[in-house]
Amino acid sequence: MKRSFIITLVLVMGLLLLMGCAGTAPAGTDTTTGGQQTPTTLPAPAPAPAPAPAPAPADGEDRLTIEGTGVPIVIYSNSFTDERLEWLTARAAEDGFVIQGVAAGGGATTDRLIAERHNPIADVVFGLNVFLWQSLIDNDVIVPYVPHWAGEIEEGLNHPDGYYHALVIQAILLTYDTAQVQNPPTDWLDLWTNPEYHGVYQFETALTGGTTRMVLAGILGRYIDPSGYLGISDAGWEQVRAYYANGYANTAGIDLFIQMADPNVPVTMGQIWHAGIPMREAEHDIVAGWAVPSVGVPFVVEGIAEINGASQPEEARRFIEWFGQATIQMEWQERFDSLPANVNALANLDDFQLTISQLPIQEIDWGFVAENFDSWAEHILLNYMP
Repeated sequence: MKRSFIITLVLVMGLLLLMGCAGTAPAGTDTTTGGQQTPTTLPAPAPAPAPAPAPAPADGEDRLTIEGTGVPIVIYSNSFTDERLEWLTARAAEDGFVIQGVAAGGGATTDRLIAERHNPIADVVFGLNVFLWQSLIDNDVIVPYVPHWAGEIEEGLNHPDGYYHALVIQAILLTYDTAQVQNPPTDWLDLWTNPEYHGVYQFETALTGGTTRMVLAGILGRYIDPSGYLGISDAGWEQVRAYYANGYANTAGIDLFIQMADPNVPVTMGQIWHAGIPMREAEHDIVAGWAVPSVGVPFVVEGIAEINGASQPEEARRFIEWFGQATIQMEWQERFDSLPANVNALANLDDFQLTISQLPIQEIDWGFVAENFDSWAEHILLNYMP
């Protein structure tokens, strides 16, 4: 496994973010200038307050088998798809936790948390990605907290000031049905530059999902130009225009594999997070392949954090302690094909997960993406979305 390679690049992504987005606009904020927008070097964030210590175990309690007290907590996440919420609710209940999960896309989850920051409903949030986490930090939505398992996470994945800690690493892939695609694309750009793929690749019309945002970041991140509109060259905006002009619009929000399995729908390829593939292959009798661009594949680091002003902070911390520990993350990995960030949860990776762990990572200036994505999204919706 090329774990050290993955972690080195993710660390670079994190460092770029910390240097580049201390002034990130809140998710959903209109930062369009109507002209050119040049990235600036911003000062480093002010030192964070000391992270809260992990809760002391009760008398005779083994921290590795920490249990909930039965006090209900609310958890927001963009990682509740594919029966994850149902599994987590039942599994957590076995250890004394009562959770209410609220599912939404990564952008929508972030927007909601920011909107509620003065009267928070959630106690915990997990999932997201590095630039959405930064939006939460900048808007004082989450607070530092260091769980006992923080030292088991591969170096460079946790936030350096303890605001969030990594759970899983997720590859964002261009996947296809191997039975229907004999000449598969090797890069996202092939979809609109090769007429063979016109009308058969699916794109999402909502830009609030974390996967969709990562796909666009992977495309636009290749065309950063300080003199271009919103920091993107004309060639970059042309790529985005062609992407939406030549694909199949998923206006109904139907799952990609359902579309690929439907003989009445022309779709044979589209975007997905890697952990979503095995379950869908089995459900729809599809053998999936995926493109590996020469520039690499975007990777997401999903984490977990305590909400600032949570109504049940102690129970929130107990849940973070419980969910991130190696034993639970190993169960999560075995059930949902995730790639754990906890080094003590890697013992049982299967061939699929090992293959994903060796994919090359696309280098993206995440600080610049975080600073500009909301403006990009508005520009796309107004000018390119069918």
